[in-house]
Amino acid sequence: IPEESERKFFLDWLACKAQNMGFRGPAIVMIARKQGTGRTMLADMVKTLFGNNNTVNVPFEQMVGDGQFNEWMEAPIVVTDETLNTGQANYYHTYEKLKEMIDPRPKMVTINPKYGKKRTVMVHSSFMFFSNHAEALSISANDRRFFVLDNAMTPKEPEFFGELNAWLSVRDGNNNPEWAKHVWRWLLARDVNVEAILAPPVMTASKSRMLEGSKSPLAAAVGAIFDHWPSPNIFPAQVEDSLEV
Repeated sequence: IPEESERKFFLDWLACKAQNMGFRGPAIVMIARKQGTGRTMLADMVKTLFGNNNTVNVPFEQMVGDGQFNEWMEAPIVVTDETLNTGQANYYHTYEKLKEMIDPRPKMVTINPKYGKKRTVMVHSSFMFFSNHAEALSISANDRRFFVLDNAMTPKEPEFFGELNAWLSVRDGNNNPEWAKHVWRWLLARDVNVEAILAPPVMTASKSRMLEGSKSPLAAAVGAIFDHWPSPNIFPAQVEDSLEV
């Protein structure tokens, strides 16, 4: 994460989760326009830090689809690869579906497991979305659920990842990853402002590009009209809502 402010936010977000597993915070959306930036390695490190039982990888299509089973929402950390809102008809359906499950604060959710009875529980799931597309999600301009950041434009040289893999491979006397206990202690000691992390996410450059690039045809048309409509007394969203109905 090359941008310092975005990197700080992500590390603070991760520290909040380590210090209090009940923390949720906004969903993290990472956009890598080139392959090989190390996100898969990052996801593996997060899984090692928080434990396999606390981290689950859910395909995006399963998350926003019409499937009835959602026990994965009980996992403290949910990771989704290849995030992309595809199909014009899915623009609003997908965002509304995501709004139901993603909230910066814990909420009561009905869990429908594949095996067993339904139950209502307080969920504390925090989300990490990975995508190679700038327009990965169609979100609203006043969104408060997603913090969108850019990954590196130029992947590190192979030597860097060679050294990193060697560091990750070191084991302690109990055959546990040596790096994990040091990083975990570092996260626990990190001084973070939780309320700042829970505040509506700032409009990053990546989020601005996502808003512009993921507009539905209807939103794009209404926006073009408003660009040439002097001093309108209504907002574009009101027109879009009316036309959708």
